[in-house]
Amino acid sequence: MDPKVENYRIERGLILKSLAMEYPKPVDFRVLQNVLDHLGHPVPEDILHGHLSYLNDKTKAYLRYEKRRSPGITIRFAAITPKGLDLLDSDKSERDPGVYVEFN
Repeated sequence: MDPKVENYRIERGLILKSLAMEYPKPVDFRVLQNVLDHLGHPVPEDILHGHLSYLNDKTKAYLRYEKRRSPGITIRFAAITPKGLDLLDSDKSERDPGVYVEFN
């Protein structure tokens, strides 16, 4: 498999695992970015948004978005959905090929 594609699969899995640890609370996008960085997968903001868009695709719906606004600032959050939790617990036949979930 292409190393870039495999890396994206791992990063998406790490995002879901991180969100699952905070379930049902949402997590700030920047916190997710920092978590990935600390786990050895630094991602630029545009790549993070690409991963979140993939995971939030209407056919997948593994996470949901929230926006909180204050004067002059918007903070974006993501939270895992029950479908995302199911993906993390699924057997191999039910897994999404774009998300690595076989973490120890």
